Amino acid sequence: MINLLAMALPWWAKWAALAALLAATNGWTWYQTHQDGAARLDAYRAEVAQAGKLQQARVATQVAQQQRITEGVVDGWDKTVKDLRAQFEAQHARPRGGIGPGLDGRLREQPGAGGSGLRPFSAPASPADGDPAHHRLADCAETTLMLVRLQEWVRQQQAVGP
Repeated sequence: MINLLAMALPWWAKWAALAALLAATNGWTWYQTHQDGAARLDAYRAEVAQAGKLQQARVATQVAQQQRITEGVVDGWDKTVKDLRAQFEAQHARPRGGIGPGLDGRLREQPGAGGSGLRPFSAPASPADGDPAHHRLADCAETTLMLVRLQEWVRQQQAVGP
């Protein structure tokens, strides 16, 4: 069988027909891909919107938990510091070993020591800046308590995280 179409058309027409056919198939393929891509893009946008709403709910829950933890630690800190300060004030006001505010910081001579030549003990020395040692001890106790509470807060906050 003889191909009459090949014989009837000049070479440039054959190439033009081939180019037109190629352009038409590429155009149709692009159109179909574009339609499928738009549908996939819409589905992806809906999926991202859903994930965003879920993440906002998770973040709101975590923020609320972290605020409750912070409030609990702060309230516990306030109560514990008040108790600690009251304890140090009570220890400072209570005479220990015969030393008290009414004795001018000196021990009386023990009965029966009678002229042994021993001088009475003086009051515990205070530092050069005039801050008594019990105040520094109270400050150290508060600082230690603060660090312990901070560590507790960090552990609890880390437990809430993702």
